[in-house]
Amino acid sequence: MAFECKLCEKVFCRFDHLKRHLNSVHTKDSKLQCGICFKTFSRKDSLRRHLKTHETVLTKGDQVQLNSALSDVSSSTYPVQPDFSELPDQTLTASATGSISSNEKFIEKPTKGNKRKRENTGETKEIVASSKRLKTSESVDFTSLEDPAEAPPNIDEHVSILQFPEGVDCSAEDVKKLCRKHWNTIRTKHRRQNKLRDTYNFRLMKTPPEELLHQSKMIFEDQKSVFKLNVGLGFFLRNIETCELRYYYASNNSKLFSEPFLIRNTQTLEHFNKALLAQDLLEHARLQRPNSKWVVEVITNVTYFVYKLPDHPIGCVTMDLPDFVKNNKALTTLERNRKTGERYKDNLCLFRCLALFRGSSPNSLEKETKKLCLEYSRQDPDNFGGIPLKELSSFEDTFKVNVVVYELIRHDVNDGDSARDATKDLKLCDSAGANVTARLVRRSLERYDNTLYVNLSGKHFSYISNIKMYTKTYLCTKCQKLWKDSNALLRHEMKCEGKGSKHKFPGGVFQIPKTVFEKLEDEGFSVPETLRYHPYRVVFDFECYFTPNEESIGKLVWEAKHVPLSASVCSNVPGFLEPRCFVSEKNPETLIQSVVDYISQIAASSQAILNESFNEFICSVKQKIDQDQDEWNSIQETYKEERRPKRHHLDVLLDSLTSWMSEIPVLGFNSGSYDINLIKEFFFPYLIETDPVSSVIKRNNNYMCLRTKNLNFLDISNYLAPGFSYDIFLKAFECSQTKGFFPFEWFSPDKLNDPQLPPHEAFYSDLKQSNISVEEYMYCQKVWREGNMKTMRDFLVWYNNRDVEPFVEALEKMANFYKERGIDAFKDGISVPGLTMKYLFKISNNPPFQLIDEKNKDLYYMFRDNLVGGPSIIFNRYQEKGKTFIRNNPKHICQKVVGYDANALYLWAIMQDMPTGSFTRRKADNGFKVTRTRPISNEWLEWKAFEGGVKIRHAMNNTEKRIGLRRIPVDGFCKETNTVLQFHGCYYHGHDCHLTRGKQVNAKNGVPMKELF
Repeated sequence: MAFECKLCEKVFCRFDHLKRHLNSVHTKDSKLQCGICFKTFSRKDSLRRHLKTHETVLTKGDQVQLNSALSDVSSSTYPVQPDFSELPDQTLTASATGSISSNEKFIEKPTKGNKRKRENTGETKEIVASSKRLKTSESVDFTSLEDPAEAPPNIDEHVSILQFPEGVDCSAEDVKKLCRKHWNTIRTKHRRQNKLRDTYNFRLMKTPPEELLHQSKMIFEDQKSVFKLNVGLGFFLRNIETCELRYYYASNNSKLFSEPFLIRNTQTLEHFNKALLAQDLLEHARLQRPNSKWVVEVITNVTYFVYKLPDHPIGCVTMDLPDFVKNNKALTTLERNRKTGERYKDNLCLFRCLALFRGSSPNSLEKETKKLCLEYSRQDPDNFGGIPLKELSSFEDTFKVNVVVYELIRHDVNDGDSARDATKDLKLCDSAGANVTARLVRRSLERYDNTLYVNLSGKHFSYISNIKMYTKTYLCTKCQKLWKDSNALLRHEMKCEGKGSKHKFPGGVFQIPKTVFEKLEDEGFSVPETLRYHPYRVVFDFECYFTPNEESIGKLVWEAKHVPLSASVCSNVPGFLEPRCFVSEKNPETLIQSVVDYISQIAASSQAILNESFNEFICSVKQKIDQDQDEWNSIQETYKEERRPKRHHLDVLLDSLTSWMSEIPVLGFNSGSYDINLIKEFFFPYLIETDPVSSVIKRNNNYMCLRTKNLNFLDISNYLAPGFSYDIFLKAFECSQTKGFFPFEWFSPDKLNDPQLPPHEAFYSDLKQSNISVEEYMYCQKVWREGNMKTMRDFLVWYNNRDVEPFVEALEKMANFYKERGIDAFKDGISVPGLTMKYLFKISNNPPFQLIDEKNKDLYYMFRDNLVGGPSIIFNRYQEKGKTFIRNNPKHICQKVVGYDANALYLWAIMQDMPTGSFTRRKADNGFKVTRTRPISNEWLEWKAFEGGVKIRHAMNNTEKRIGLRRIPVDGFCKETNTVLQFHGCYYHGHDCHLTRGKQVNAKNGVPMKELF
């Protein structure tokens, strides 16, 4: 396609080339005038360069006028937001119309407080700039920065019209029209000073890094508290086939970062800025397009979402012992000797804190301090080297006191009235107006009754006399969450694992978790194969009725509420083989409690039967425990408390076996997504009272596994292929009964006592947009007659029971299928992937799949970074041989169309053997020398196994075997010969031989040899 200039008849192959030609060649006669000094220019870039010379000499009001002038002359650049913190001291005179005379130079800087006048042709007025630099957020007048509410007439100069896609001849009028339509969303405007969330929206024409950093700095200075910050983009998309233009606004669903950044101080703001600059904004906008037919036309605006944490002031970390620590009324800083006034030069600050904690006077600490130091270290106090944080546990043990260490983090605010206003409501400020937050440095295990609180500043401990007065804000070092109470922070840190995913690199080889029977067999107790599969299970199903609900929220309209109506329960436990239906009398809570009580009765009966089956086996294990009692008592007397085993390992295994017997699988069809959510309002409170929940595995709104002491709620849908209905599930296992039919949308609790079946029309379902067939309705009539049903209650019971009775039969056949493959379907996993993994390792003889250790963790991240999606590159939407052109050039006609599809390689790839065993690394930094990851000890054990023709268990093909009551791990173990193999193990385990002779203590771990062996 060719584009011709109508003025000079020059031809271009691209539309953007023609535009550039028109702007550069045919617009030289037009004059561009500076709106401030009225100087004229022939080129826009010359005018923009000239306007920048006015920036350094304007007051705030004139700077806004300059921004307007810049936006009037540029359709492809964004006006620079004013930075009022850099304004010089000056006095300027402007004309009544707001422009400044260009006849005189006004770059001279007046003296402080002096007033100067500049004459102009019109009436003049005097403007005096403040002599003080404007630093605080009050200096930024966000209202003056906002665009007008109505779209300006020269809207085309407020929007950057980018180059159109190649070969598309389309006018930019649609861009102007769409910008006018969405001007209120695009324009620069801010919603500030809200209680919990502010939004700052800036109109963009281009996105230079300096401008984004300037915007985030303005927001930081405008906020008075800690806040979380995220970014969204507004942009235009164009359809390259239809040229349709569409606007996408910055919303909560398409933010730049998956999680907001916590902004506490300038350091955290810098982290945010680095992450912001690392983002490709155009790529982010491109990923939001519905399909590849759309391209990004222009990024119109950027929106900053600010989530406030109003009770936590902003802070800035310092490493010295600053004034705000000295001025803290809850601290005794212990910097100087109160008697002599001299600064302490020893390392006894922690002992002084303890002396104060025990009641010593601050004026006479030295005697008690040195006494405590001697009690702890038996060293000369003057030469004592101090106590590292890692040794505070021994300090606690010596003095029987818990030690909790905090660190104060300070944020300096600017001087002036606005700074004082920003901090006047804070609970803790120093004399300089600093905001202080406490960070937990060390948490005690709380083994003793009394707790000593100390403040750490650099390498110095100070005594916290009143923890409640110490500060009002406490920071978690793992997830950066803030708390108002020290006890709340301590409770939180006990469970906190940090923010987001936590990567662990254990090394060794991957192992499928062993069942309790495999663990018992490892200890020499073999359980018969028939007892290794849980024989019992319970099924349930809830039915509901609909109550109309006319509520609506925006575009969301609620049509009806689902209310539990009835529930059926069935099992294969003797005594509970027949289904039982519970019908609600307009009281869902009572219905749910009755169902839970009935399932608990079934679980108790199941446990009683299994206890009888395992009774002989359990007695043999207990007999072994009794035989070990003398040795157990000897271990308890010989070894220190931290090296003693807490319980006999067979006791632990018996507890696991008891838990296995008492926990019965309770299954429903699609119960995790529907039934549990239907009843959870009353289900969870009652369950917590009767049988507390021990663990929950939830995926979105789907309860995949909900476990209590006696019940394990599972969803059979997780064991099936997607899209399987209950009716298809029953037919797949050739069950004798099938699902029934019921008029749900017609039914209500008031119709329970209706004496006849409703007409055929009542079975119509709005959800399925269909009705049952005439034959199916006749089947319902037949069931009514043959069942001698009197009311709709009888028909409801029949229908509900048909949802559970064949269910038990299908589960029995499904469990037998997995049992033939050595898998307990409802004990070994909660979904098909888990069972498949177990089966895969079982049939492949447990191959050694080596895990990455901490030393080689960079290998994992390298693999992750190199994973990319398959290439999907479409150069043209349509090409045809002999008709279409290559790159829209009429001279180059398409001669061949070639396409490649890499999906054909998938089947080949999944058939290839996967690598197993240890890996070998070669790095460029060491000349690609071989770096082996397999320990020499394992090579030796493998050789011994090959030499003796036996199988030796070790860490790289299983887990290390543990022997004896102390559960000592050994390097290798041969089950066939009952032999333990150790690689240099005598020294590490304290064996009495030539390696350990004459050595009282192991130098590696500091433990006496007699305790090791």
